[in-house]
Amino acid sequence: MAESRMSTENDVTDNAPGNENEKFESFNDAGEQEEKFMFGKFIIEPDHVFFKSPNGLTYALVNLRPLVPGHVLVVPTRVVPRLKNLTSEEYDDLWRSVRDIQGAIECYFGASSSNVAIQDGVHAGQSVPHVHVHILPRRGDDHYNKEPNHNDQIYQDLQDWDPNSCILETLIKSKGSEFLEQSSTATQSNHLIIPKVRVDRSFDEMKEEAAILHRVIQNYCKASISKIS
Repeated sequence: MAESRMSTENDVTDNAPGNENEKFESFNDAGEQEEKFMFGKFIIEPDHVFFKSPNGLTYALVNLRPLVPGHVLVVPTRVVPRLKNLTSEEYDDLWRSVRDIQGAIECYFGASSSNVAIQDGVHAGQSVPHVHVHILPRRGDDHYNKEPNHNDQIYQDLQDWDPNSCILETLIKSKGSEFLEQSSTATQSNHLIIPKVRVDRSFDEMKEEAAILHRVIQNYCKASISKIS
């Protein structure tokens, strides 16, 4: 993996300019306002986002290179590098969202367990200086529970998980080689890794999964509310 400069606690704080109450909005070709989702300094394709919390403080996206089926990321909308940089409201909203998404994902994928992981800071393996929580639904018959593999291998694979090419993929709306050649020059300053052989999931596969998971989350939350009432 190419090494990029990571923000530290001195680079971004709760009151850092451009972070507090930042609005991610743009306009499409028809002049209509549309929302942007940021992961670090990169724009995430809205079609790959399947969840946004009611107050808009948290969102979740599908994964280009999932380690297990249903491997997703849950991210605070505001770009901050560490958990301690989140406000109390953002922190609570993030983990409430993780709980709901985990429950829905487990139900949908028939999982009995989950790995819920966060790399909080560069020396913990964080590759993008933006808080993000991995949810990996687990089953007794999944890849990591079959010989000769072992359960803890998932942590090493998560450590090696390379989000840089995932971010690049979300930016690709034209799948032609011309875009890749242009991006190779345009994104060098961001240290993006551009694979010569692309074996990752397609844009449309990710879009389809996001649409399915969006409905799954909605139904799960409605069912949870009904149980409480």
